[in-house]
Amino acid sequence: MNYLEKILETKQIEIGELDTLQNYKKEFQSYPRLDIRTINWSANLDVISEIKRKSPSKGELSEIKNPVELATKYQAGGSCLISVLTDKQYFGAEKDDLLRIRENVETPVLRKDFIISDRQVYESYFMGADAILLIVAAFKNKEDLSYLFELAISIGLGVLVEAHDKDEYEIALEIGASIIGVNTRDLTTFEENAQAAIDIFKNKSQHVVNVWESGIRDLEDAHRAYESGADALLIGQGLVQSKDPTQFLRDIRHIG
Repeated sequence: MNYLEKILETKQIEIGELDTLQNYKKEFQSYPRLDIRTINWSANLDVISEIKRKSPSKGELSEIKNPVELATKYQAGGSCLISVLTDKQYFGAEKDDLLRIRENVETPVLRKDFIISDRQVYESYFMGADAILLIVAAFKNKEDLSYLFELAISIGLGVLVEAHDKDEYEIALEIGASIIGVNTRDLTTFEENAQAAIDIFKNKSQHVVNVWESGIRDLEDAHRAYESGADALLIGQGLVQSKDPTQFLRDIRHIG
C-alpha cells in the first residue's frame, strides 16, 4: 500500500467517526466567505503560504507553537491565501489551527486535507474555511470529484484542484476548476519531480490560475517555477523553516 492509499484509508475511518457540524462554532454558519476566485492575482508571483508541521516523507519540519503568529507573518508578507493543514496523523496538524487563524487574519484561508466526502466539505465550511483542496488522484472517477467540486462552490467555498500529471490537469479543467495546483510531489511515493510541472506549464491553460506546489525552498526555486509558467506558488517547508518568512514572501512577490 503506497502513501496515498494509506492516507485515504485513514480518511475513510475519520469520515465514519465525524460528528458532522456539531463540534464547530455556530457563528461560522453565517460567517462571510472570502471568495478566492475574486483574488486580485498579480502579474508577479503570488504565494499560497502553508502552515505545515511535518510530512510523511520528511518527518518533523517545524514545531509551530503559535500558528496564528505565523499566519500573521504570512499576511504581512503579502500571501494571497493561507493554506492550513488539518490532518493530525500524517501531518501533525490540529483542526483548531484553522479556526484560530480564520478568526485572526483577513487573508482567505484554505483547508488542506484529503477531502473525499461531502461530510468533509460541510465540515470545512463550519470550521470557517474560505476554500478547500481537492486532489484529483484521491478520486476513482471524475464524477465523484466533480460532485464535491460543485458542492463546495454551491455553499460558498472556493476550490484549489490539485493535479500531478497532464491527464489529471485535463480533468481539473473539465470539471471547471479556475485555480489548478500542479504538485511536483508524487503522493504515492512522496518523491519530487519538478519536470512534471514544467511539462504541464508548457501547455497550460491561460484561463486559470496555475499554481506550482512543492519544492520551493529558496528564491532560485521560485524563479525556476515562474520561468516555467507558474502564476502562483504554494509553499510549506520553505516558509516554516525560514528565519524570516515575511521577508522571504516579499522577495518572492517581486519576481516577475
